[in-house]
Amino acid sequence: MPDDMQKTIKEIEGEAESIIMKAKKKAKEILEKARAQTSEILSENLPTDDIEEEKNHIIRDAEDEARKQIDEAEKKSSKLATGASGKIEKIVKMIVDSIRGDD
Repeated sequence: MPDDMQKTIKEIEGEAESIIMKAKKKAKEILEKARAQTSEILSENLPTDDIEEEKNHIIRDAEDEARKQIDEAEKKSSKLATGASGKIEKIVKMIVDSIRGDD
């Protein structure tokens, strides 16, 4: 009886090992097929020219818009500096006149 049990256990272990080996082989085949398909997809020349052109167009438009905004900001800054300079001169003159008593 113990010999029969031992034989049955070895048969079950053998079957389990066989099933595991078949599963590993199948998994390996699936992975190899997936790798081959991935390589094939990556090696295809997809129409990226249109995408690249659109990307460059968007970048150019964004750079142009940024330049316009920078130019406008510089003009506003220049006007504010000029206006502030005139106001500072008036305030300094008022202070000097006040100190002198020339109100």
